Amino acid sequence: MNEAWGAVIAGLAAALGAAVAAWATGRAMARQTLTQGREQQRNWLLDQRQQAYAQLLSATDSVRARLRAVIDMQHGPDFGMGGEHDPDEHAQALVWDPVEAALLDADAAVRRIAIVGPADDTQALAKDVREALQAVVDSRTEYEQRPSTMDACHLAAEQVFKTAEAAFVTKAQWVLHSDEL
Repeated sequence: MNEAWGAVIAGLAAALGAAVAAWATGRAMARQTLTQGREQQRNWLLDQRQQAYAQLLSATDSVRARLRAVIDMQHGPDFGMGGEHDPDEHAQALVWDPVEAALLDADAAVRRIAIVGPADDTQALAKDVREALQAVVDSRTEYEQRPSTMDACHLAAEQVFKTAEAAFVTKAQWVLHSDEL
């Protein structure tokens, strides 16, 4: 009977060992699955943020490039003189409409940044960039001013824009390279 008890105890010990090993393996697999899920979600969020930040910077570049056509028009020899070669409202709309469309793209990027975050000063900096960009555009809309006066206003607005953009880029780099979500 002693040998039988020894076999029963050995069998129970083996079963208990197998159960503990299965439980530990199951917990480790569940923990690994949760960790992988969190990492995938983190990578997705970082990718969304990177795309949103790039969208804002691309839109600002687009506005500034399209604004170049406005500046060229405003520096034309007949601009604001009312002569036959002065750009009419239709011609002005042709150069201003792409600027307005690019500003809408910038607005969309700011809204996207508000969604993907983070909920800190990144959103405020994105809004600052958009507002400074609007000031750059507005500096070119005072048709009653002479081009030289518009140029001075434009340069001042550009400086404010560049400062806001630099602050946003610095913050965006920090967000994309930090371990925090």
